[in-house]
Amino acid sequence: MTTTLRQFGLEMECFNRRVGAMQQGREIETAIRAMGFPAKHQPHHHFATEYDKWQLKPDSSLNQCPAPAIEVVSRTLPATQASLDEVTKVANWLDAHGYEVDQYCGYHVHIDAADMTAYEGACVALRYNHLRQDFDSIMPPSRRAMSCTWARPLVGSDLTKVTNTILTGNRSESWSYNERYRAVNLAFISARLVDRRIEFRQHSGTLDAAKIIGWLKLLCDFVNETLAIIRGDAAPATVTGQAIVRRQRTARGSTRSVVVGTTAAPRMPNIEPGSDYDTFLNRLELNGVITTEDAREFGWMSGGTNARNSRLRVTAHWLRRHGAELLTTQRNGELAYVGVHGRSARAELFTAPAQIRRRVSVASPAVAAVVPGQQELVAKLTSTPLLQGASEESKVWFESRRTAIAAADARRAAARVRP
Repeated sequence: MTTTLRQFGLEMECFNRRVGAMQQGREIETAIRAMGFPAKHQPHHHFATEYDKWQLKPDSSLNQCPAPAIEVVSRTLPATQASLDEVTKVANWLDAHGYEVDQYCGYHVHIDAADMTAYEGACVALRYNHLRQDFDSIMPPSRRAMSCTWARPLVGSDLTKVTNTILTGNRSESWSYNERYRAVNLAFISARLVDRRIEFRQHSGTLDAAKIIGWLKLLCDFVNETLAIIRGDAAPATVTGQAIVRRQRTARGSTRSVVVGTTAAPRMPNIEPGSDYDTFLNRLELNGVITTEDAREFGWMSGGTNARNSRLRVTAHWLRRHGAELLTTQRNGELAYVGVHGRSARAELFTAPAQIRRRVSVASPAVAAVVPGQQELVAKLTSTPLLQGASEESKVWFESRRTAIAAADARRAAARVRP
């Protein structure tokens, strides 16, 4: 068995004693471009999101390092051997040119979750949390349990929220950006389809390519096996037949839209001629893109320029929920949408199963009630061993790391008892 990779992104925190942070960014950018990969130094933009290229960013969490530090953020990489080779080249260059890590540095992995619901993300987080002792066994002391400020385990209200999400089968829960400092960060699990991901934050800083790739593969195996557990025991409900007809919706007070299943197969929703959805798709078919300038032409803008609150965004969100594969992009620095792989015809856009939703009161017992069978799922998630379903390569890597960490722990213990 070999690891089935998922699309991914990496963040490697490191520092260099010979040059300042600004020079670090410039020289790493130059080196990565020389390798043939796109890169951009972002000296003043920690929150920059140009994930089509490698980014070199500042990070205030690294202010305790013994020298100016930098965060090396990979571009979004497909699930291929070529991507692993690219990461290896960058890590080897950093290691060979004086870049270091210490106990304050971390290595974060973002795993693609475009095919997952928030409910499934919660299952991944719960299983990881239950196996924290196993994960701790391959980490240095600075990255274990409560020792790591930036990758805390689930306890108290955090654990309750994740557990309740699973027990109620709630597929529309969300986690805020302020809840990101957990070993498994779910803040992006409810993002738009092309950005949906889970971040794993526990691993210690490293520029060792074998560790970087080994941890990535173990996480892919872990996520894939967790999904196999969920989807084998608690598959979402399916609905067939009746067409979905939705008109423009106004606010309904304190309610929430809850995902209760998906259609059995992709199909195009019934869209009223002249509706916003019809207008959106007509312009996309005509130009291959729909832009904020188009939204202005249609009179969709709130306050004239605020794309975040525009009907353009709301319309795209509804179409995505009903199976349209749309990518968020920019034109002239403003929000725009295009079809995946350049598709623009309606029949080509609707290739994903649509969500089946119902609108309920925030306080409705239907949201809080435990769904039959979910307690059994929780029991299975918390009893399945870490390496079940893992590739032989991941098993060998895990055991070698556990042996190395145990030996390092023994050396530290022996040093403490010396007279």
